[in-house]
Amino acid sequence: MMYNTSYLANTDCINNGYFLGDWHWLVGVGFVVLITAIILGFIAIGRRKHTNNDVIELLKMKFAQGEITEEEYLRRKKILSKK
Repeated sequence: MMYNTSYLANTDCINNGYFLGDWHWLVGVGFVVLITAIILGFIAIGRRKHTNNDVIELLKMKFAQGEITEEEYLRRKKILSKK
């Protein structure tokens, strides 16, 4: 009796059309987790920039109201711009 030992004839590897067998769903879950992490990363970056702009606006208001001097305003603005 002859056995076919070629790669394509091995149906155990392909498992009825799914190359990964019972683990094919894990690739889908990993893909969903990756896309979710990327989206949440962009949201976090957007919030951080928005918060920094809010702080600079508050600093401008304090300067306009005379609560801080021009030197203090420029110093604080320079520090906030670095973050």
